[in-house]
This record gives sequence, C-alpha cells and structure tokens, in this order.
Amino acid sequence: MVKKSKVLALLMCIAMLVVTMPLMAYAEDPVSPISITDISVEDDTDVVHVTVEYTTEESVGDQLTILATITSFEVDVDEETGAATNVAYIDQFDKEDAEGEITFDVSKTFLGQADLLYVKMGGFNVATAASGQEPIEDEGVVILYGDVSGNGVVDATDAGLVLEYFAGLTTEFANPNALIAADVSGNGVIDATDAGLILEYFAGLIPKFPVEN
Repeated sequence: MVKKSKVLALLMCIAMLVVTMPLMAYAEDPVSPISITDISVEDDTDVVHVTVEYTTEESVGDQLTILATITSFEVDVDEETGAATNVAYIDQFDKEDAEGEITFDVSKTFLGQADLLYVKMGGFNVATAASGQEPIEDEGVVILYGDVSGNGVVDATDAGLVLEYFAGLTTEFANPNALIAADVSGNGVIDATDAGLILEYFAGLIPKFPVEN
C-alpha cells in the first residue's frame, strides 16, 4: 500500500511539473522558490552520472521532486501505450536543508543520440518548477554557446544561421554541436529569440547567455 501511494505521488508530481512549468519565458514567468544552481554530467562505461545542485526557499515543503528528460522539458507520451518515452529519471525525496544535491545514473542505451538532458525540480508549495539543462558531451568536447558555425567565434553569422534554421531554410549544420550551441535561451527551442540573444552578445549588450545562468 505504501509503495502504491508513492507511485501515485510521483505521478501527481509529474503532472504538476508538466502543467506548471512553461518553457522559460524570461522576465515574464514567476520566480521559482527552487533554484537549480548546477548540473554536471560525468561519463562512464554504460551510464552517465548526473549531479544536480539546488537551493530552496523556506516556503518549499519537505518533499522535492526531480524529473530528467531528453528531447525537451516536456514529457512525451506514446499515444498507443500511454507510456512516457523520454523520461530519463524521476524521484521524490525529502528536503533536508535549504541547499543540497542529488545524484543519479542514466543508461547510455536510453540516451541514444540525445544531446541535452533537461531537468525540472518541484515540490509542495511550489507553483513554478525550477529548470535547467546540461549538454551530454563526449569527453574533451567543449560547447561554446552561440557559436553555431563552429569556428570558435560568436558573431552575426551565427545569428543568421539560427534564423535560417528557424525559417526552415536549413536543417543541417557543419558543426556537429550546432543545435546545442544555438539554443542560447535554454528553453529547448531554436527560434528568433536565440538569434536576437546572439546579436546582443556580439554587440556586447549581455555578458553571457541565459542558458549559462
């Protein structure tokens, strides 16, 4: 009975995270009382070890929920089976302090060719979930956000490539990490907002991209 109750609680938390978490519309969304301060991914033989560091405000209840997905922040559900197809990890755990970390493993077989791991955190008394994402990189690969062309420089050319992709004029890039580098807003979508941010960075109007916060 206890196990069944925990399963139901996790399902309710998934529903809360999916419904309440918009795709990070900056400056318009309410601030979450949970902050994901860092996400690190360590490569191993058959799995990747993921560590998520976080802080919480006093208003957050004693239970926290973490949800890690691939492809996007949203949970993809198979229409025929009703099963979630992109959930890499989900758990509910006790909040011991205002700040802490949680570590979990994700199978490389499940990850496949995924480039990013998307993480949400919620809990009781939390109306807006916290979110963050981390590139799943091969050892030695460094992602320079905004450098869509892969030439080591962030400039107007990169913004133009993003707009071409957004308009459907191109679907492939010479840079194998272009799709990661292009999503400078960190919302899982490549659009004109990303192009605008790249131009702002190139002009010196912003010191770094939202995805790096």
